[in-house]
Amino acid sequence: MAQNRPPILAVLAPPDDELLGCGATLLKWKDAGHPIHVAFGGFGRVGSTQARDAVRVADQAGWHVIWGDFTDNAFGPLHELTEWVEGIVQKVKPWRVIGHNAGDLNQDHRILAEATRIACRPYLLFAPKELWACEVAGGTLTPFWSSIFFDASAHPTSSLALHPAPHRGRSSSPLPERRRHRR
Repeated sequence: MAQNRPPILAVLAPPDDELLGCGATLLKWKDAGHPIHVAFGGFGRVGSTQARDAVRVADQAGWHVIWGDFTDNAFGPLHELTEWVEGIVQKVKPWRVIGHNAGDLNQDHRILAEATRIACRPYLLFAPKELWACEVAGGTLTPFWSSIFFDASAHPTSSLALHPAPHRGRSSSPLPERRRHRR
């Protein structure tokens, strides 16, 4: 594994989006030697085990988790989200940031995608060199047309294997079909 690679930051709304949206990609980058930081805007649904599960996943995957305190399905206002993401970007100094896409159906995903784009603008003290977006299966309003397809096919099973069983059946079923469609 290569060492001294620049850090990568994933900025996502609730815990489990790291696996459903970009988990295999994060694992591939981790294997290439990049330190991975995953920032969640909130702890997930009230009464769920999403936050606890995310900590377990992070321990297994070897990435660092950063928590925001925004309420599930009520993220905002935009300027507060942007300030939160800016603070993380200035602290982590990631080479690459990956987050939600702007066409997502989930309101928290959409506003966090906008806050992430604003927070990564190039005229800040430190700005990432790359800004990526990922698709969370089942949550995209319009077709998600990526400008690149990052082949993480070596990791899709291990990414889902990190995901706790109660969530796996709910969210992962469209993933094999999407992988076939994207190739």
